Amino acid sequence: MTPSRIFATLLMIALTLTGATTCADESPGLVQQRPASGRSVRTPQGFMVPYTARIPGTDASFEMEPVPGGILTISLPAAQDKRAPRKQRIAKLQVPPFWIGKHEVTWSEFRHYMDLHRTFRALARQRKQQDPKVKPDAVTAPSDVYDISFAHQSGTNARLPAVTMTQFTAKQYTCWLSKLTTDQYRLPTAMEWEYACRAGATTPFHFGSRHEQLDTYAWHFGNSHERAHIVGQKKPNAWGLHDMHGNVWEWVVDRYSPQPWEGITGTERDVIAAVRWPKSRASMTVCGGSWDDFPRECRADSRLRSQEDQWKRQDPHLPRSPWWFTDSPADTIGFRIVRSLTPLPDAQMHRFWYSTIPQEAAEVNTKLHEGRGAVGRVHPQLPRLLQQLDNKK
Repeated sequence: MTPSRIFATLLMIALTLTGATTCADESPGLVQQRPASGRSVRTPQGFMVPYTARIPGTDASFEMEPVPGGILTISLPAAQDKRAPRKQRIAKLQVPPFWIGKHEVTWSEFRHYMDLHRTFRALARQRKQQDPKVKPDAVTAPSDVYDISFAHQSGTNARLPAVTMTQFTAKQYTCWLSKLTTDQYRLPTAMEWEYACRAGATTPFHFGSRHEQLDTYAWHFGNSHERAHIVGQKKPNAWGLHDMHGNVWEWVVDRYSPQPWEGITGTERDVIAAVRWPKSRASMTVCGGSWDDFPRECRADSRLRSQEDQWKRQDPHLPRSPWWFTDSPADTIGFRIVRSLTPLPDAQMHRFWYSTIPQEAAEVNTKLHEGRGAVGRVHPQLPRLLQQLDNKK
């Protein structure tokens, strides 16, 4: 190890111990003047525009597209009272502006989060002790993928969507990215995801009601040749988003319900307030269909319920991994990220970043005690420091 790397490692330890932080940079994707060309969304804070951000300290980048605020209208089932006239009932949800990933998170991005496991373990050795519990400002790093051939069934191209991670892992990825960049990233809510997928349309697909045109916009069972495909190859929707239909299912934070309008009244309310948080590991939701699904399963309102035990049948450990799945259809499940125009309060973000299920949280801590996975604190300074040191070589 070079002297500069040794120095950087010592500084990493110091930063981890002291919890030093820096001020956030100017908000990316927000400008005061409307651009002469390209998409933009007018807001009281300025114009939201598409932006590309690099993961600090890496060669990986990701693209975000602005989504205008508006109203998501949902048709509710008719009243059950037989004495009342059966009129159509409507719920309206206010959707504040946000940015969403232009496509799913790819292996080129996700592998840097996976590398965090080795970084944290090295830190633990340097410090000669490690608190194996997830503290409020800590991030867990997953152990290695249990079966890499399953995770990379569609190939090893870095531009393929990352798959087989649990919802907890996807949430922790957004926590890691947020702490590293100082911008607030998270998973979308189910209603935000559907709103972004439709891009202003009210039809089952963002391009219309019939699936005959789906080949132009999506990878599905009829055209995928039974594998995932590199992101961004199909035509985007009206808001510049690729692969919202098909390619891979995508995690959202809501619990699954065959009636996604459950608990929603006809009163206009915010999509964040409308979230129904999962109560068990078998009640989580993925949206949008995949390369292994028929066109009718790739609609904007398509949802699939997680099956914790079935998706981890081949995991030989007890408790089973909180970070990875080992069985189909988990090889068709990934995620994309969201960033609100107006940052959410810390208490809300804690639910977006950490488990809301006591049993899952307990099993994460058990795994950490066993030495499977790692936990630590993430700060934005280290990648910048390493880059500066590398530039001086």
